[in-house]
Amino acid sequence: MDDRNRPLEVATLRLIAAYGLVVKALKLLPLPIEVPAVLDSNVWTAEIRESLVRTCELLNDLPMEEPFRAQVRLILIDWITGSDVLFDAQEEFADWKTDFARIQADRITASWHLVKAMHDRK
Repeated sequence: MDDRNRPLEVATLRLIAAYGLVVKALKLLPLPIEVPAVLDSNVWTAEIRESLVRTCELLNDLPMEEPFRAQVRLILIDWITGSDVLFDAQEEFADWKTDFARIQADRITASWHLVKAMHDRK
């Protein structure tokens, strides 16, 4: 097994799990937004990235409290950047890239808890 395969696999699985939290967060919006579902690591394509970028732009048009909007935006940006760096790591491996993707997944989890708490307080 190539030395880079295991860190890539772990980071990929973490981002796939974090994507589930992205989907959940978008369902809590005043007007829920659906994005493509991720089935496995081979499915996150430019389509998903573009969908999340468009969703970031749409957040400005939705009626919601600014702290809630900011946390949802953070979840989206963390996932986009994590997946971009991880995709790059598949082409040109570096330990910091897989570390970055795992850290982004942790940040998404923390932001998800804040988003959920803010939503539940309404």
